[in-house]
Amino acid sequence: ETALKAIAQDFPADAKPLEELAALYKQQGREKEALATLEDAYRRQPEDVDLRIKLGIERQTSWDIDGAVEMFESVIQRVPDHSEALLLLGILSEQTNRIDRLRDIQETATRNSADAGATAFLTALLYRRDKRFDEGLAILATVPDTIEPIRRAQLEGQFHDRMNHPEEAFAAFER
Repeated sequence: ETALKAIAQDFPADAKPLEELAALYKQQGREKEALATLEDAYRRQPEDVDLRIKLGIERQTSWDIDGAVEMFESVIQRVPDHSEALLLLGILSEQTNRIDRLRDIQETATRNSADAGATAFLTALLYRRDKRFDEGLAILATVPDTIEPIRRAQLEGQFHDRMNHPEEAFAAFER
């Protein structure tokens, strides 16, 4: 911590030492300090897209939903096919019952040729909301296991549950 603070002070235009310090704070369970440090890093390099993603995630973790949305949207404005930002914003929209916003995000992902797996995941979220369980399960099967594996398994379990496939639902939930 002392070394990272010193490096951050010696290189005031470089956000990387602050990002590393924030990661250290996270590892130590010091959430508020991690968020404040990422905010400082962002002020140093506001154009850094990856830093915006990290800050958005940290804001979401601290229940600053509007702040998280701001970061994810700012990434999409700069890089319209940024799959991670689209995915994170879509999931956040779904979790906060902003389904019209989720539809817009899924359409943006499709229109801008974002990663096919991320776009399929967003579509599956919409299909669950629209009670299109067969279609949702089919499109979810096209999502690679590397994309949101826990949420993917939960979504698969929910589709199977709604379709009265208890064994498949339990298997997905266990996974």
